Amino acid sequence: MAVDLPLSTLALGAVLILALGLALRPRRARFAAPLPPAPKTSIPLIGHTLMMSGVRWAWVSFYEIWKSMGEEACRSGIMYMRLGNGPNADTIIVNTCKATQDLLEKKSGLYSDRPRMIVPQEYISNNRRMVLTRYNDRWRQLRKFLHTQLHDKLASTYEPVQDLEAKALALSFLEDPEHFADHIQLFSSNVILQIAYARRARDVNDKAIRMMIYSIENWSLEALPGARLVADFPILDYLPAFISPWKKNAIRLHKLELELFNTLTGGVRRKMAAGELPECLMRHLLENQKSYGFDDELVQYTAGTLFEAGSDTTTSLTTSLVLAATNNNEFWKKAKEEVDRVVGPDRMPTFADSDDLPYIVAIGKELQRWRPAVPAAVPHALTEDDEYMGFHLPKGSTVICNTWAIGRDKVVFPDGETFRPERYLGEEGKKIASALNKGHTGFGFARRICPGLHVAERSLLIVIATLAWGFELGPKANEPRPDVFNFSEGFVSRANPFRAEITLAMLVALV
Repeated sequence: MAVDLPLSTLALGAVLILALGLALRPRRARFAAPLPPAPKTSIPLIGHTLMMSGVRWAWVSFYEIWKSMGEEACRSGIMYMRLGNGPNADTIIVNTCKATQDLLEKKSGLYSDRPRMIVPQEYISNNRRMVLTRYNDRWRQLRKFLHTQLHDKLASTYEPVQDLEAKALALSFLEDPEHFADHIQLFSSNVILQIAYARRARDVNDKAIRMMIYSIENWSLEALPGARLVADFPILDYLPAFISPWKKNAIRLHKLELELFNTLTGGVRRKMAAGELPECLMRHLLENQKSYGFDDELVQYTAGTLFEAGSDTTTSLTTSLVLAATNNNEFWKKAKEEVDRVVGPDRMPTFADSDDLPYIVAIGKELQRWRPAVPAAVPHALTEDDEYMGFHLPKGSTVICNTWAIGRDKVVFPDGETFRPERYLGEEGKKIASALNKGHTGFGFARRICPGLHVAERSLLIVIATLAWGFELGPKANEPRPDVFNFSEGFVSRANPFRAEITLAMLVALV
């Protein structure tokens, strides 16, 4: 990703770094164990920073660098990079299922913190975005609240909303198949809007949805490794604003987010005052704000970022479903056969069918593995020195669990680029389950696992089953198949616009 600082800022930053770097860089204690394998192209003071400058997909670059480093790196499943000169510059990239389980799951007490993220957390989010919050009392309180609203049993009460929106999506696919991506966005957004704010948008041009898309796309770009020099060299945060244009942009994005969140909360307050508001997450927040000890802005961000993250990730995965079907129609045929056998033509799928739809469930897991919505995962931070496979992992390290690479671990997924839901069934499925808790790492890890995973899994299940019941998905006739690697560059990644042939299944049967 290109860094957009002007040359004057770059020059000044370089001078400051060179002048102060040696004095400010942390002194590493001596340990018997060496650091994990690392690329050889390290430069004094800045480490491997230039290797990641200007890359389009950080997760792919990490994966390719690791694969090129030889047997020792591949055996351990991890590699080391030094990105910048800050307190979290030591970076451990985790690339295999075994290393993920050994470190993030079995040692979650050491790996549940977050590194400092200056632009996406401190400036854009005013330190209120839960997903980037440090492992502290505030995070525990936020987690406790979200668990009360999103745990598995309560998530089942949202199924009528998801069922209704899946039916609305099917109708939109029928009436206007060319704009399927917009319909998917509306489905994902409306599920979370109703859960969080008891609000439903009429179409994808709803102001809240458009503002959400703009906000999350810009935040997503800022959250990637190497997005800004200040992320790697925190000393640049002390530069005045007039030579730090990123500050002005980040503050602008923060104001836009607050405008969006205030608008949504204002609607809730008006309905509460009129006695017209059903139960929703924001109502519970407002009624119990004092007992939770949340300030007004934290209330806004708790519900607002749930809307952003929940709608964006589900949109990404559902769009990847259509993309997969345009390139591998065999799995879609099997999905339709299962739904036809279990549901039949006289009614639409419901959540009551879920236990009888193992292949549909497997498709959801395969989407999380094949094209994860957050392919580089949310970075963790190591709170104490650790040792793994004979290598020293320094305290304070940024730990990047490369979800993209983990889903291509040849020990567990030998044909990682193939979209093959069958891998999650039978004996192969048992092997995957023993290697990874959920068979994929799309929801994160251990104590930092996504609190909305039960809602997300249900949304994915009902939308896959509904589309399999009603539609044939495939490539456009006489057109090249869409590029399955053409994805956006942000922290949350989704397929760039493509065309697909979407036809009512009954019409196809009659032809």
